[in-house]
Amino acid sequence: MVEYDLLVMIQNLKIYIVILLAALVSVLVCRSNDQTECPQKPADEKAKWSKYSKTDENWQKLSPEEKYRKMKEWRLKMEQGLANLRNKQSEGTITPEELKRLQKMEQMLKKLDERLSAVTNTIKNTTTTEKSNLNNKQNDSAENENKK
Repeated sequence: MVEYDLLVMIQNLKIYIVILLAALVSVLVCRSNDQTECPQKPADEKAKWSKYSKTDENWQKLSPEEKYRKMKEWRLKMEQGLANLRNKQSEGTITPEELKRLQKMEQMLKKLDERLSAVTNTIKNTTTTEKSNLNNKQNDSAENENKK
């Protein structure tokens, strides 16, 4: 009886292996006939991010005032896009994708406002430091003239 059960199990196992092989072959055949173009992965991870590093380098070269102006431009463009999406939302014609975009843009605007305030503080501190340095130089030159 045990031998019979063992033989049945072996036959079932053979059937499962044949089914798996047939499935594998069919997948490979279907895949070879697939005409879709998959995007190619970049050979090097640096190549993938190189365009962003150039942008980052250019951003680092900007003065705080230039960064402030650029960020204000971005904010204006973002506000225009948000206004359009908010109008669609109020009219009830917004799609689920546009609703997600609206939510993401609102988050981005919040972060941009935080960065704008940080840049504004940097500009104010820089201006205050420059003014105090100028005052110190003027005071030093005035003291030097008084000593003469």
